[in-house]
Amino acid sequence: MIPGLSAFLPSVEGDKLTTNRRSMAAKNDSSVHPVETTASRHLPPDYQTYRRRSCETEWLRTEWLYSSIDETEGTARLDKLRECRKFAWFARNKHTGLVRVMSNACKLRWCPVCAKARTMHLMTQVGNWLHDVSNPKFATFTMQHTDAPLSHQIKWLYSHFRRFRQRKAIKPYIRGGIWFFQLKRSENSAQWHPHLHCILDADFIPQALLSAEWLAQTLTSSVVDIRAVRDVEKVAEYVARYCARPAQLSEFNDQDCIEIFSVFHGRRLCGSWGSGRLAELTSQPTEDRFDWLKIGSYKKVVAMQDTSARAKRIISCWLSQEPIEDGIKIRDLDEQMNGWIGRAPPDVGIEDLDFNWKGFEA
Repeated sequence: MIPGLSAFLPSVEGDKLTTNRRSMAAKNDSSVHPVETTASRHLPPDYQTYRRRSCETEWLRTEWLYSSIDETEGTARLDKLRECRKFAWFARNKHTGLVRVMSNACKLRWCPVCAKARTMHLMTQVGNWLHDVSNPKFATFTMQHTDAPLSHQIKWLYSHFRRFRQRKAIKPYIRGGIWFFQLKRSENSAQWHPHLHCILDADFIPQALLSAEWLAQTLTSSVVDIRAVRDVEKVAEYVARYCARPAQLSEFNDQDCIEIFSVFHGRRLCGSWGSGRLAELTSQPTEDRFDWLKIGSYKKVVAMQDTSARAKRIISCWLSQEPIEDGIKIRDLDEQMNGWIGRAPPDVGIEDLDFNWKGFEA
């Protein structure tokens, strides 16, 4: 049984305010918002650090990986990674008044921050599809461990699984599904352990039939685990996490990380067939940039939160996800933009507290 699945599968995780607030603020700056959250006192001084702190170990490992790749390939992936979420402003939606952070994203495959954003989008898409499936199943297909190069093992696994879905004995049972890849090392042999997880739109399927047909296809492995899905949200989160990033780099040594990067470069990490194509796995969430108005750079607002009622109000509304009044902003010279002079501007979008990042429409 793959670790982490048991939780959701049954057995067989000194500024001025707007005019109407000036007099009150002059007497007592803290009167702008009666409750000051503890979280606001511990905000890092820059937005990248704020986002990195939930995945610092993976971030550092990814920095090492891209540094190594850049040395051998002459690329600049490390520079791009280090700019991810570097430019950030608080912004107000002109329709709802909600406060989000406008920031840039590197969109590199192994960036752990961007992977979290992809996870959130995929989780929504997979969850919506699962709610429309009457009897979803969760299946895992495993190949026999071998000393063959990882690239060969993945090629075989993908090829066998594609042909397995077309087998006459299997096709009538499965209307469609979503597959995603996960990579680990075997705890016993230390050999590569690539495997595919699938969510199936299917009624009852005899496990013995799946195992027999998988063995007939692969000639070496009959290991197939299948279970009914009981918790749609947890399954969707699990699937989305590995669709976005198939391995935790911090779990592997230097040589393994280089091999993983090379093998997965340009390779699909997830896919769908049949009814599973209704889940829009490759769609990109977008926002209208003209719906969002900057109300202060992240660095300046955070730096002023103890001295400015407006800065405190911006942070409070951001953390509480409450609308903020129109006109509350921290004027800035937009000095962050100077870092883009002479270069193409990075991908910029809007991000909420849960890593839902939406790029602006072209």
